[in-house]
Amino acid sequence: MKELRGYCFDEVITLSKGAGEDVDKMIEEEEREHLHEYEEARIVLEGSGYFDVRDRCENFIRIEVKPGDMLIIPAGLYHRCVLDEKNNLKFRRLFPGLCPDWTPYYKPDADKHPARKRYVTRYLDCPC
Repeated sequence: MKELRGYCFDEVITLSKGAGEDVDKMIEEEEREHLHEYEEARIVLEGSGYFDVRDRCENFIRIEVKPGDMLIIPAGLYHRCVLDEKNNLKFRRLFPGLCPDWTPYYKPDADKHPARKRYVTRYLDCPC
């Protein structure tokens, strides 16, 4: 899959509130609705949680994830990752390129980002 989709960079992330200042900061960032300029994939290794994405009408779709699940998040799609009551989620995050840019662009400022405009044109330009 890495070769097929051009993923050259991957890292393993563990989210668990109270595990340290850096982890708590990452959890806060993951819980804020954001998009990325490039596609990313996430494969759940341990624990469970939720990924929320927006549908065509801007409603949230909540996706429960558990070990073995994989999500591919297109560039420009607003999403967020939320821990469940078990407070543990470990996943592999994959991006294209050897030195990926996984900068989060937060809603609503990211509405003007070129990746968001491309996403809207490609997937959302039709009425609800």
